[in-house]
Amino acid sequence: MKKILLVMMVFAFAGFSFAQEKSMSSTSVKVEKKNNFDEWSAYLNLNSTQKQQISDIQEKYKTEKSTLRKSGTAADFKNLNDKQKQEINAVLTPEQIKKSEQFDAIKEKEKQEKAAIKTAVK
Repeated sequence: MKKILLVMMVFAFAGFSFAQEKSMSSTSVKVEKKNNFDEWSAYLNLNSTQKQQISDIQEKYKTEKSTLRKSGTAADFKNLNDKQKQEINAVLTPEQIKKSEQFDAIKEKEKQEKAAIKTAVK
């Protein structure tokens, strides 16, 4: 009877140890979330007026996007995004527009790398 109890305790201990080890490894893969607007505005070196104007543009389109998500098509959403981007580009200088395109390319590359890592982990 003591041997059976001892064996059960060993298996229980091993099971709990393995479960905790597994959960710790999954949390170490997560990366902290960044504020993309702050990162983007710092990369473009926006002044406070530009930041405020762009923030206002984003707020203006936020409600339109939320209603469009419910009933619109992907083409409608793309048109709205293009319209928003044109308004934002009107606030930026030509140099900042080039930097914004570079920033977008960097972010797209990071996105692809993350996707590759996720598929490799699965």
